[in-house]
Amino acid sequence: MNNKEISEKKKAELIKRVCNSYRNVPTDNEQTFLSVIDRQYDEDIISKIVAYILRNNNELCFNLVKKYREEYNKISEFDISKIDEIQVDCEVVMGKGRADIFVVLYEGKNIRATITIENKIRSWEHTTGNCISQTEEYAKYVKSTFSDSLNTFYYLKPSFNESKSKSEDFIDITYKEFQTIIGDSKDEIVNDFISHITKFLGEREFMSFNEWQLVTANNYKILKDIIKEYDNKLSTIKSDCCDRILENICSSNSIDIYCDWSKENEHCKDDDLFVERATSGMNNGIGSLRIYRKKWFKAEHYYFYIEIFFEYGDINKIYYQETLRNEKNVEYVNQYVDNVKRVTRDGKYIVLKRQKYPCKNFESDDWATEFINTSASTLRGYISEMDDIFKQFEEKYIL
Repeated sequence: MNNKEISEKKKAELIKRVCNSYRNVPTDNEQTFLSVIDRQYDEDIISKIVAYILRNNNELCFNLVKKYREEYNKISEFDISKIDEIQVDCEVVMGKGRADIFVVLYEGKNIRATITIENKIRSWEHTTGNCISQTEEYAKYVKSTFSDSLNTFYYLKPSFNESKSKSEDFIDITYKEFQTIIGDSKDEIVNDFISHITKFLGEREFMSFNEWQLVTANNYKILKDIIKEYDNKLSTIKSDCCDRILENICSSNSIDIYCDWSKENEHCKDDDLFVERATSGMNNGIGSLRIYRKKWFKAEHYYFYIEIFFEYGDINKIYYQETLRNEKNVEYVNQYVDNVKRVTRDGKYIVLKRQKYPCKNFESDDWATEFINTSASTLRGYISEMDDIFKQFEEKYIL
């Protein structure tokens, strides 16, 4: 292979990765149920759908056990005819973590096999309270608790998620591979999800490249500089708007909002407000502007806050949210999460309320003023609501 061929291959791979990372929005006739409700990448909901499919498809469970045995050359026999019952649960506590999906296959009263699935859509693994990865925590717990069973482990993810499981016991499997194991179904829910995998969680293949795609690849450096310039502009706009939103809240309520809490601010009262600016991870500045009271935060326990959330740092996808971060998977916080009404959960982040900002063209003259006024008004109301939420949490769950 000559240098030119290597170069063209790299360009093709670049286009493929970009197209898989920034997915196109389907037209109306390509929509799935999850895309209609704007939850096409919601980890919590997708885990529940996968659990539903497993719960209603014994053959799928058997095939997952079989695939794992073949992958690891397990010599133990597994007679599916002896399986009497299959139990499927979500958010199962394992040590100091919670597995997304856990399947138990019973032979009489004995547990014959287990399937542990860690589902990652756009997130990667994080550490548990034992300072090890999620998959390592779950594998250790299952192998210890169900030592006489045939235990299988899967790290399920879309094709565009390049993360890998940390545990050697887990098999990495894409939704595209999972789809082939599901097979045909007459269940409308299952078929809609299979369609969803194809349109949102699978890999888009390109047999050939059109002229625009080739121009993009050949001018990658120029385009990269343009994107960098745009990201810098976007970062400045968001930063300026957030400054003016905070000023609006302070002036209207005659209060002060301090910088992120630290030892320098230990003299502050429990009801004092603080601000945290979390970066988006997309090189375009703020991803979340968070406001919280000192008492809403306890290190390594809980963190309640209200926020303006820029999804992937995008100024065209803005949400107002009331959020709880379960810092170290603390038990009494877990009890609260299990009993509270929530919008979604992604690992340690639990969204209690979400409201989408009706975005307009941010380059219009009145965009910034309208966004600042709407945001300040909304966050003032959210502060009051979060006061009530934390009061209920404090009265029922804080020891």
